[in-house]
Amino acid sequence: MAAPRRSLISSLPAVLTMLAGLALLVAAVARWRTSGVMIAIRTPHSPRNRITDRRADSLERALLFGMFLTMLLPLAHLATGVFGFADYSRGGHDARALRPGV
Repeated sequence: MAAPRRSLISSLPAVLTMLAGLALLVAAVARWRTSGVMIAIRTPHSPRNRITDRRADSLERALLFGMFLTMLLPLAHLATGVFGFADYSRGGHDARALRPGV
């Protein structure tokens, strides 16, 4: 008669995995509790802590706008192909030079 098979739940890797999961769950609950306390403490004081000054001058706004437009250039090329003149040729003699036997 064959020996009874041991359950996978009682194996060492399974037990270690369950203990690690339990430890992570306890850590998450502890962190949630401390965050909840911080939120409860800060909420009554939040109306007083609003920042109303805007210190961005016209140069900063112009730079941010230019940066935004620059980030849209690849999207404009993908949508319209307007920068197609800057593409390089993938065929021709350059590709044959890399594979001399072909």
